[in-house]
Amino acid sequence: MTSCLKCRKPITIDPSLEMVGSTSLNMVKSSLSSLNFSSPASSPSLPNITHNASGTAGTPSSRNIVSKNASNLNDSYIQVNNADADTDADPDAQESPSVIRMKLFALLSTKSDLKQPMCMECANMALDLLTNEFDDLKRERDAYISFEGVAETLKKDIERNSDDQLAEKEIERLSQLQTDTATKQTQLDSLLLDKSRLDEEMKGLDEEEEELHKQEVAYLRRHSARVLERKEEENELLAEQHTLNHANKELGRLERTNVWADVFRISSDSGIGTICGLRLGRMNQNVEWSEINAAWGHVAFLLYSVSNRLNIELNNARVIPLGSFSKIDKATMTQGSLKWETLELYHPGSALSMLHTRRFDQAMVAVLDVVKQMMDEISRRDVSVRWPYKINRDKIGDNSIRLPSQFTTDKTVDEEWTRALRGVLGTCKVIVQWTTST
Repeated sequence: MTSCLKCRKPITIDPSLEMVGSTSLNMVKSSLSSLNFSSPASSPSLPNITHNASGTAGTPSSRNIVSKNASNLNDSYIQVNNADADTDADPDAQESPSVIRMKLFALLSTKSDLKQPMCMECANMALDLLTNEFDDLKRERDAYISFEGVAETLKKDIERNSDDQLAEKEIERLSQLQTDTATKQTQLDSLLLDKSRLDEEMKGLDEEEEELHKQEVAYLRRHSARVLERKEEENELLAEQHTLNHANKELGRLERTNVWADVFRISSDSGIGTICGLRLGRMNQNVEWSEINAAWGHVAFLLYSVSNRLNIELNNARVIPLGSFSKIDKATMTQGSLKWETLELYHPGSALSMLHTRRFDQAMVAVLDVVKQMMDEISRRDVSVRWPYKINRDKIGDNSIRLPSQFTTDKTVDEEWTRALRGVLGTCKVIVQWTTST
């Protein structure tokens, strides 16, 4: 079964092609060779035509197609004779009809870009395409013929014109063109000069822009460094301000704090004066001498600190604070010269040491004299100070500061000594308050 080479549908071969012999094939070949066909490569390509409809190759319709194409090729035509014309040929030398048809289709395909065999539908579509191409070529030919007529007319018109007039016009036109060319050349030269000047200006502006860019980068770097430095300074300033505020608050707190009152806390406990929680006296209480000696140590330290704070020069006395074993130096005039004697401001705790008891009394009297000197100096500096007790020799108020006799059983003597010690502490408290107020 043969199929169309375009749409690949099966087709039926016309019965007339069954009778084509080798002689007819040679005649077709010679006829096609005498025609001036263009090569398939130069012919316009036809689209791939594909239809589902099937047709018959070699039918009268297909022969009509051949006759139409032959009219376009200098009215030439191909007549295919049947196999009866070749009856004289050798039957053994003849080829089979199928081989002859294949050669015929190959021959037709080589002379055109239409591949054979083709069905009716594909052949009609190819015919339409070739007809349109033929119409385009006819229109193009008519345009060429029209242009040739116009060209001939123009040629005749030019020949009729005078050669002198034509030359004059051409000279005038040439002169005008030269003038225009000179003017345009002048303008071109001016524009080139302007372009050169603008290029120089652009070059200068580029250099200036580059320099400004470098300066901008340098400025931004300096500005950034300055901003960072300023930020660091602000942070340091804030830190210093915070430290200063904290220091001012701490200073205010310390200024509001009475250090002297905290160090030397003077009060009373059941009628006995106390300093820093240590009792100084023996009123109806069995107070150990170690506690009394420690209290006297605090009193000595208080007097020593106040004298240094107020720059008071003590006459014939020096306080030596040594805690529970404090001492006081007292100067006496002996044979026209001062003689310093160190007195112990503490009691050994033994009732049998009479000599030491006497020196302890002298030390307490010397402390009372030191307190009297401070009272007089403060009163000299501030006459508004009021003292709770008066001091006269070994008495403060009406009570003697000397230690009672160890062999007496009178309790009032211990009470008198304790009241004298409480008076000393009360006076020292006034001294501390005035010292902290100045």
